[in-house]
Amino acid sequence: MKKILVNLALVMVLIFASACGKVGGQDVEKENVQLLLGIRNNSKAPDLKKAEEEIKSALKSQGNLGLTLIDGSPKLVKSFESPKPKAMLSPSKKQDILNTQFEEINTFIGGLRPQAPECDILKAINISADNLADRGGVKSLVIMDSGLSTTGLLDFRSADVASLKIDEIIGALQSKKAIPNLEGVDVSWYGMGQTTDPQIEPSSEYKYVLEELWTAILKEAGAKSVHIARETLEDVELDRSDFPKVSPVDCKLEESIIASLDEPMVFGQEKIKFKSDSAEL
Repeated sequence: MKKILVNLALVMVLIFASACGKVGGQDVEKENVQLLLGIRNNSKAPDLKKAEEEIKSALKSQGNLGLTLIDGSPKLVKSFESPKPKAMLSPSKKQDILNTQFEEINTFIGGLRPQAPECDILKAINISADNLADRGGVKSLVIMDSGLSTTGLLDFRSADVASLKIDEIIGALQSKKAIPNLEGVDVSWYGMGQTTDPQIEPSSEYKYVLEELWTAILKEAGAKSVHIARETLEDVELDRSDFPKVSPVDCKLEESIIASLDEPMVFGQEKIKFKSDSAEL
């Protein structure tokens, strides 16, 4: 019995050690980050500065950093694990190394190009979820993408987004076992609804439904938290001439509310109506 308890204690120590790294000689929990990168014709280029904190935390804790490219056939393109820094290095030197690693990753991402036409965002999320599933420590998923999927189970090309019933979509995905496993994962999404030519910018209504749908899917997947950032991404110059085709999604431009009103405008208790082609009442 005593031998069993000793072996069990040893196993627990090994499990704990596998989920921890070393920073300044102290044990710290490993931080594992998966980056989903929408580098294609209907999505703004990723801005790595938005995920700088998560990336550096993964490198600093000797956790795993995975990069998945979102195109019509998503795949994990790179997996980084930072080596343990030498104990004798000064804090400033360690920070210099961390900054250099971040810039090297940024340069690597800048050279990535899509290989397959269209984009399957749900499949890319599933790939990243699988890569996080068996890792110990803190888990984060950072998505940099417009959210406009054009192939796979979630193809928005012909969808009337305004009439989508999110519960029915969730149910259909569940029936196909297509909901990713994001149990315990913190999710951040940047650039949702932000597009580049030839994709027109979605209307406010479309963006709202898009956010509601993806949030519902991520929560159904068990995400610990979901943050959809609304800040505008910088429109980076990028040569897309040789990018595979991505079909435009019909995002219907917004119509003027005032122009669509049949009734005259009402101010207080009075109705005011202008004469045709005149400023006179």
